Amino acid sequence: MAEVVLKILDDMVMPLRDLMDKGIFSEDEIHAIVERRRQSEYLLQRRVARKGDFLRYAETEMAMERLRFLRYKKLLLGRGTDGRLIRDYKKKNTSVSTNEDKKYTKKNMSSIGDAHIVKHVHFIFRRAKRKWKDDVSLHLAHAAFAKQARSYRELGKIYAEALQIHPRNTSLWIEAASHEFFGYVAEEGDEKESYGKRGSIANARVLLQRGLRINKSSQELWIQYFTLEWHYVQMQRGRRLVLNPDAAVQVENEDMLPGLIYRNAIKAIPKDISFCLKLLNACMAFPHTSNIESVILLSLERDFGDNADAWIARALFEFESAQIPIGVNLDSNQASSDDKKIKVLSRVKPISGMLNILAQATENLKTVEMFEKCASFLMTFLHEKFVSQDCQHYTSSLYQVTNVLETLFATSQRESLHSVALVLKHSEFLCNTARPVQAEEVLRNAAVKLYTTDSQVWIAWSNHACRRHLITARNGNITSDDILPKHTNESPVSILRRAEKSVPMYKSGHVDILVQLFDQLIQNKEPCLRREGEMENVFLKILLLSNTVTNAGISICDICLQYLSHNVTTTGLKGGRHVCDVVLFRSNLTSTSEDFDCDDMKRFFDAVILLETNAIALASKENLFQICLDGKKRLKKLYSAIISLCSSANDKVMM
Repeated sequence: MAEVVLKILDDMVMPLRDLMDKGIFSEDEIHAIVERRRQSEYLLQRRVARKGDFLRYAETEMAMERLRFLRYKKLLLGRGTDGRLIRDYKKKNTSVSTNEDKKYTKKNMSSIGDAHIVKHVHFIFRRAKRKWKDDVSLHLAHAAFAKQARSYRELGKIYAEALQIHPRNTSLWIEAASHEFFGYVAEEGDEKESYGKRGSIANARVLLQRGLRINKSSQELWIQYFTLEWHYVQMQRGRRLVLNPDAAVQVENEDMLPGLIYRNAIKAIPKDISFCLKLLNACMAFPHTSNIESVILLSLERDFGDNADAWIARALFEFESAQIPIGVNLDSNQASSDDKKIKVLSRVKPISGMLNILAQATENLKTVEMFEKCASFLMTFLHEKFVSQDCQHYTSSLYQVTNVLETLFATSQRESLHSVALVLKHSEFLCNTARPVQAEEVLRNAAVKLYTTDSQVWIAWSNHACRRHLITARNGNITSDDILPKHTNESPVSILRRAEKSVPMYKSGHVDILVQLFDQLIQNKEPCLRREGEMENVFLKILLLSNTVTNAGISICDICLQYLSHNVTTTGLKGGRHVCDVVLFRSNLTSTSEDFDCDDMKRFFDAVILLETNAIALASKENLFQICLDGKKRLKKLYSAIISLCSSANDKVMM
């Protein structure tokens, strides 16, 4: 062991001496570097090697290389630790001309010590990879360091070795091909022999083809190979425009290779709609790719006529492909009237094409999924394209989309294509078009007749009723399009009470209904013993059935804090202690929930402790010694209960 370490240290003598002579490191720093390396080398030579020792050793050396580089740059500028290297040389050669003075560059100042630390880091990584060949992270870390240190020759060897050991890792094939194709550009001041490396499309193709022979069904490799050919096509176009600015942008058969790759890809991975959409998105990222895009769309229509995602993708592509040509600022004040006319027409045309495709989709594919996706797509489209932008030039398009949605929901009801998502979208659409009464009627019919056990419909209905009551309270009457029917004039609390009875307790949505009911009850400020009793019963049910976070994303801690604040406000310290006893001593909060989170409940615990601390301080101030003593005993009991609660929860996590 000692002989190996001494041999490694002996090989460092000349480079370290060179770094000291150039003034980059002082003599004391060199001694510290040698001592640290000796300790690290002995750690690497232990009988059972540790990966962490290798990584820490390499990280320390990389930090030292960054320090060396900074000091080396200062030396080049004549601002070294004492500036002696360049200034002393120039003093001794005062007769040197200006042209000869250019000799004092990075190349002429380079020596054996400059690349020593980088080579040593490579040496550490190579030894680590020999011990843990199956660890891909070591290969990736070594490649990342080689890129950072601009060791591009070593980088090629790293990828070659990694691919021999891990041929099934697609990310390695992609990184290696990217390195071969894009190459690198040497930075200013690099040596002459490394001005840069131009990418090689041939080497990149070979690497990706080898990867595909081994991983025939890898989507990522096919997509990257497809993208690689488009990158090469764009590069060729750029070269043609540089050599001849008047040349045509597109050349015949230039997209032959991307088309060939697409056909082979869908043969290797057939009947996968997500894969075809990824290829389409990759194609749309480049200009002048309409031929291949048409081929992909035709294959989507042919192979995925019964798939809803394919129809949505075709509709979206129809809209995006018919947008305004790039380079015309139609929103500027200087735009002519003809340009503004083009603007309006160009926004109507893609809408019509898109809506025709969606209408054809709902006519050919009458399924609940198709109607759900069409409704969701059009609702999102309305919000993104119209509501969030200036609607001045979108009036006709807005009417078109609205009419299509009206027809869509009417057809779904006529064809008995019902689902919870369609009901919720329908009510949202009616609210957005200023028809809240009809929206509430749709939700009521769905909750009472179609989906009596679904919590989402009941909660949506109660939210509509809550908004209706707020409008009535603010305006004194209902200012909607119609007068409310008698059977829909229900309060949110009554709706949620019906929902609690309709939705089974074993369903997760039952807790969300209880949370909504609790929130409505606690918002009612009028004192009522019956309401207080119902509120406590609902609170106990929530503690019994729920986890620390409900399906609606509401924290149980927030509910406990809300109930604590309510009871302290209404009944004082007695009410607050009652809530504390219910949560800590009368509920099985941790035993019923495997996901109990003490960190989330910490705010409630802090509030309870603060309540008792303030009560003790007030009793002490008024010289109520017995009350103060009882409060301290209770506070001690609280601390014990909280510690026990969190300990049992942590034990469950460890198990």
